[in-house]
Amino acid sequence: MLRRLLLLFPLIFLCVGFVAHHVVGWRSEKALHSVWEAWGEQLSRDLSPVLARQEADPEALTVETLFAAAGLDLISSEADRKRPSLEPIPEPPLADRLDQYLATGNIERALPPELAAWLDRRSEPLRALVVALATGPTPSWEWDPEPRPVPPRRLLDAQRRLEAEALLVLHSLRQRELGRATEAEQALAARAKLSGDLLRRPDSASRLASARSLRWLSRLERCAPDLSVPSPESTPEQALRWGRPAFEHESWWLVHLGELEDPFGALPKGSIQAGWKAKLGLKTARPLFRLAIVDSAQRLLDAESMVTADACTSMTELRELLVEAPEWNLTVPSVRRALRAQEPAWSLSAELALTSWVRRLRAGESLPADGVLEGPCPEIRWQGEPTPDGGFVLEPEGEVLTTLVELGLPLRHVERPTTQR
Repeated sequence: MLRRLLLLFPLIFLCVGFVAHHVVGWRSEKALHSVWEAWGEQLSRDLSPVLARQEADPEALTVETLFAAAGLDLISSEADRKRPSLEPIPEPPLADRLDQYLATGNIERALPPELAAWLDRRSEPLRALVVALATGPTPSWEWDPEPRPVPPRRLLDAQRRLEAEALLVLHSLRQRELGRATEAEQALAARAKLSGDLLRRPDSASRLASARSLRWLSRLERCAPDLSVPSPESTPEQALRWGRPAFEHESWWLVHLGELEDPFGALPKGSIQAGWKAKLGLKTARPLFRLAIVDSAQRLLDAESMVTADACTSMTELRELLVEAPEWNLTVPSVRRALRAQEPAWSLSAELALTSWVRRLRAGESLPADGVLEGPCPEIRWQGEPTPDGGFVLEPEGEVLTTLVELGLPLRHVERPTTQR
């Protein structure tokens, strides 16, 4: 009897496992569709323009060639195009140098001599680049809507595009320094044309790069009133929801991944799907994988709901969504990546709000009686005071702005009369 029970035990175990696997699989599939329905039509509506794969268009190839002549390689390491032989860009990267230069709020000082000389050696190809961007359509580069678990290509593309925008802004500053105001403004207009493609993309790397670029533009408008700076491509209110497209994009990808018959086949080559043992293990673990996707997609849905209901939701509140994430959920990096795209929201909104107030005061608007200049959130505000010489000073108030200033953001503004500039 005992021997018979021992022989039946593996069979019973397999039957119970088989039933449990199918029950969990059914529940995971049902949960996946529930999350998809919770997002409603929003995902397909908001993301449909950017979900299609695209190749680099002729304008992008032309711009690549012109940037190469100016000393910057825009071609990703994985792109199947000829790479030019270029003189290295001075270290640190141009984007970091531009951040350091604009952080002081004083752009009347000269650019570092070695950087100015580097730009001067490229003045002719940079002029040709500016003309091509000003007269041609907005260039579009390769776009794959599927974010990989480790997206080196997308991150590299965003970093290179940010360097390209930094190069154009630095070229503009150099031309302004040389007294060529028209060429300086044309370079800024070319930067706006170049940024259009990256600004439309919903992935976290592109959102982070675009936020940094918009901060440059906002600071330039405050610090260089003699330049005609293009209007920012965002408002302070829109900036508070900066990460929302990344929430939607990562959720779309997770749900799409869960609906594939072989979800692991969508992962990069060389991953664990090789061999029948691995495939069997992945097939067996598919319900658990779907439950992980449901968990992460729900967290992103909660983040999107929080930001939609209250644009002033802080990152501290959003990070709480990760505190109780189960250890078995291997898709949590998607949530972290999306939340990271929301990190610059408050700082970007504060930059744009400060610039908006400076613009209004320059246009003749009077300071409020109490001197308090409100931003889009109660925690974003300034105390404005007139100066004896006819200018004004805007001092950040509150813990949030004080913290941002301590982190190095120039959120204090001193306006001098035109005659003293």
